[in-house]
Amino acid sequence: MLIGLVAASFFIPESFFTIWAYIAIVFGIIFLLVQTIMLLEFAYSFADKMLNNYEESHDPCWKIGLVRMSRNIKLCRILRLFMTVFV
Repeated sequence: MLIGLVAASFFIPESFFTIWAYIAIVFGIIFLLVQTIMLLEFAYSFADKMLNNYEESHDPCWKIGLVRMSRNIKLCRILRLFMTVFV
């Protein structure tokens, strides 16, 4: 069956793939926007939980953890920028 599908794919007209490319671009953009929103929501809720734990317990580990996570994220952004420009 798989061989038949592969063989049949050679007979699909080129106009189908042109339309499919535009559909893929639209859904790709939607996917990236949804992923960005989910990532931002996670980051804000994570920081809020760590800050609330610090305010409740006054344990400096929560504050240090939040500062370290923020620093690591910023370092990853700088590394990503470096890799994008120079590699």
